[in-house]
Amino acid sequence: MITNSYSRQKGKISPEDFFPEREKVSDICLVIFSYKLVQKVFEEYHPEIVGTLNSSSAPISIYLLEYQGKKICFYNSPMGSALAASFMLEASYLTGAKKFIAFGTAGRLDKSIPPLAFIVPTSAYRDEGLSYHYAPPKDYIRIKNHATIEKFLKEEGLEFVKGKTWTTDAFYKETEKEIAARKKEGCISVDMECAGMQALADFYGFSFYEFFFGADLLDSQFWEHSVLGTSQDQERHQDIFLLALKLSLKI
Repeated sequence: MITNSYSRQKGKISPEDFFPEREKVSDICLVIFSYKLVQKVFEEYHPEIVGTLNSSSAPISIYLLEYQGKKICFYNSPMGSALAASFMLEASYLTGAKKFIAFGTAGRLDKSIPPLAFIVPTSAYRDEGLSYHYAPPKDYIRIKNHATIEKFLKEEGLEFVKGKTWTTDAFYKETEKEIAARKKEGCISVDMECAGMQALADFYGFSFYEFFFGADLLDSQFWEHSVLGTSQDQERHQDIFLLALKLSLKI
């Protein structure tokens, strides 16, 4: 059973088997889930490419920029817990980063949460596979640094909601039964990476920070596309990127 997969033993394969030793360029890295945002940041900041992540579809560049005197890495991550978490490990090996800030959209499981609202996950339901290899079996994993995110957003004068999130690999299998069960347990959002990334971060001693903004809505008779993929979505991605840069100066 997958729930019996956890051990403290390191895997037989490691990033060292694929990549040469690289210079440690930054202690912090932003994990972005929007290629349009990466293009926008590239045009504005003209960052340096400091590494390349392996991908069967296309190479993924790791960029380095300087913000208020601090060097910060970032890259565009694939969706899904397994890839997002594994690429985070590779990014750490290539750059030296031990602190990761991840951000993007999440589906809303509570219709009282407005579109574009900031959401801070406090724990994540482990409806994916990777986390069971990196953390002892349990339904939820605690998002350790959520209080830091909450404090930061308050200092920025921004409103947000906080609560449990549901991390699932099966985007097209978010059924009415599962939605109702997760809502009953207190989940306010659904995402595809959070639980796995936190589990891997805990295993390797990384500091992991994640926050979302609400996009589509599942708390309705039919799925509502809402702002997902719209110009409002892209504008909010730009807002949250600037917030992530500011957060980088505080952690």
